[in-house]
Formats: sequence, C-alpha cells, structure tokens
Amino acid sequence: PEDHGYYQPTRLDYIAEAARVSSAVKLDVDGCIITEYFVASIVGTPVGDRLTQFGTSHGYRDTVIELEAFLAAARGFPNLTELCIPQGMTIPSPRFIEDLSRLRNFE
Repeated sequence: PEDHGYYQPTRLDYIAEAARVSSAVKLDVDGCIITEYFVASIVGTPVGDRLTQFGTSHGYRDTVIELEAFLAAARGFPNLTELCIPQGMTIPSPRFIEDLSRLRNFE
C-alpha cells in the first residue's frame, strides 16, 4: 500500500517477546499495516493462545490488514472468536471468505 502515515511493525522479535509476557485477549491494530509475518510472530505465544479478538475495533485511523494475515490469525489463534475487518477494506474475491470459513466458524 501507499504510505498514508500507517505504521508497519518491523521489530517482530520485540513483538514476539511482548506476546510472551502480556495478558492481552484482544489485539487492536488500528492505524497499522499488518502482515502474515506479524501474526506469525504472535502465534504459539501465550497471547496468541489467548486472543479472542483480532483486527481494528475503532476505525479512527486507516488500517491495512493483509488477507493472508487474517487467514494466519484464523489458523494460529485457537481461541479467536472475532475478526474485525477495517472499514473500507475491499475483499477482492469470495474465495477469501470461503477460505476463512474453512478455517474457523465466526459468528
């Protein structure tokens, strides 16, 4: 994506370390560019195993979550019950929804 003031986390090692000691159950990535590598840095940590909500809940700032990041979250966060898709995000194909529904049943 073009640079519109988004923050893209790059120190994934620091994120993984924080995920090992945090007690969070929700991960709000408002204003960020989130990749599957970001998600992978949290999968298998105590936070990753506890997360129930992933995405952006407020929509105060533009957010980009790559489709592969959503799929990685659905695969890797066993207690995830809520995916919050950023406002204005375009789903390019029904195939994404089909892939997501094969991984997890969200209500």
